[in-house]
Amino acid sequence: MLAIFMKVSPILSILTALAVISGPLCFSQDKNGKVKKQTVKTVEGLRFSPVRMRVKKGETIELKIENHDPNDQPHNFVLIKLGALKEIQAASTEVGPDSIASGYVPQSESVLVKTGLLNPEEEETITFKAPKEPWIYPYVCTFPGHAMIMYGALYVDVKYTKGEAFDTNLPEIVRMGELEKTKEKVAVERPTFIRCIRPDAGPAAIAVALPEELNVCWDAGNCRLRYAWSGGFIDPTRMLNSRRKRFLTPNTNSSSASH
Repeated sequence: MLAIFMKVSPILSILTALAVISGPLCFSQDKNGKVKKQTVKTVEGLRFSPVRMRVKKGETIELKIENHDPNDQPHNFVLIKLGALKEIQAASTEVGPDSIASGYVPQSESVLVKTGLLNPEEEETITFKAPKEPWIYPYVCTFPGHAMIMYGALYVDVKYTKGEAFDTNLPEIVRMGELEKTKEKVAVERPTFIRCIRPDAGPAAIAVALPEELNVCWDAGNCRLRYAWSGGFIDPTRMLNSRRKRFLTPNTNSSSASH
């Protein structure tokens, strides 16, 4: 029996050693074997899309970064520590001999995760674990001249408490754009309807607001659906005084569907 044990024990030792070594190699999975997959695109106007994301603390993230900027702008993705946004923004403007080799990522301990510099229509996938401390972590493009307005927020075990228009963790240009969209929308409790004169419909038209920002124009005179559009509902303030042109129109933030 002793001889058998002596023969087996080296094998057990090797297996144990492999198990210890293989621990870091399983980095792409959490204890439940699950990986959260997320795609972030860089788009026109020096913006990330989405500009904010929610993850769980310690969660394994498989993040794909795609550069879809139509203006031939290179971008990267750099996740940084709490309170380090201004530091990284300032550091990104200091271009030196090693900047190209580093993909314009500042040499800083505040950098948690980074990609290489992506040219238009290039992509890169990185796998990492979300920070263990719940908070809101900035991510930023550090290509020279981008960092001041091109950043977003990774919410780690923190819920969104405000819409993007009022989230101070986001760039001002993003907040102002979302605020304008908010102003354009007409608040209605869906479903609802209003009797009105509608363009391209008879005088007995009915505008109907359905769930999920779907709206339709029903022509009661001809008893048929005229058209549909998505987005905001009609804006009563845009009713014209002229009797010949007196109708309500969808707000300018909506997108029309075919008749």
